[in-house]
Amino acid sequence: MTTWSDLFKPGEATNFFDPPPAQRFHAGSTAFDGVNAWWLAELSRLVYRDNDDRKQFLARASLEELDFINAAHNTQGFLVSPASREWAALVFRGTSNLEDFLIDGDFRLFQWDRGRVHHGFKLGIDAAWPQVLKDLGTLPGSCHLYFAGHSLGAALATLAASRKRPAATYTFGSPLVGDQTFIQTVDAAHTFRVIDHNDLVTHVPPAIPLVFPYTHVGEEHRLAHTADESVQVLHLLPHLSRPGIDEMQRTLPGPPDPLADHAPINYVDRLGATIGFPPRTRRG
Repeated sequence: MTTWSDLFKPGEATNFFDPPPAQRFHAGSTAFDGVNAWWLAELSRLVYRDNDDRKQFLARASLEELDFINAAHNTQGFLVSPASREWAALVFRGTSNLEDFLIDGDFRLFQWDRGRVHHGFKLGIDAAWPQVLKDLGTLPGSCHLYFAGHSLGAALATLAASRKRPAATYTFGSPLVGDQTFIQTVDAAHTFRVIDHNDLVTHVPPAIPLVFPYTHVGEEHRLAHTADESVQVLHLLPHLSRPGIDEMQRTLPGPPDPLADHAPINYVDRLGATIGFPPRTRRG
């Protein structure tokens, strides 16, 4: 069962890459790849962890953290790679605190290189971009680069892909990012937008023609529930402060379906089910 911690505090888990992946990452693959999607979803869950022990979890998958990005506007992410540098992944963190929720809510459309994009997301990627370019400059020319992220992190990965084209971009539970002109700046054929069932976040900000003409970018890949997963009714959204989250964890059942579908662990486990990977253990 999905818990409120799975949804709001994914970085407090201890089951990253547990058990280890049954297949290696397919470096160089540019078409949608279920194995690569699983790896990048698990990295998009791990990037929420604040402790430096991220590196021990990466070691379970024979990966190294090359740098951790911590920029203004609460923009975080990491660049990871195997020792061979055959491939690397730039992964952005999603919504994890009140400041992030305020950024998410700043959905005025502002000018991008071409077209217009979500103002809060633009501020975030602009703050991180100098460090991103510096980090990517350390990779060998033969390295296959991938971008990824969950939630807010998915939006940042999409903006990054607009500025620098990777081998592929995988987004998980992405909100809408920009208008029709903006999406023409993204390599949509190699941008894979993974949606877990009825994930509520993939419907925001609201797309209103002429006022907020948001549109999704990339190839949609929708995950379905397995037969033994229950579907709950959407209730009023609870208070999102840390004390409120802790109280929900103690007193309420798990989050309703459209919110539970946004939990990073469900992206990992449901992608795993499509390729024969076992679910993550639920010790933490």
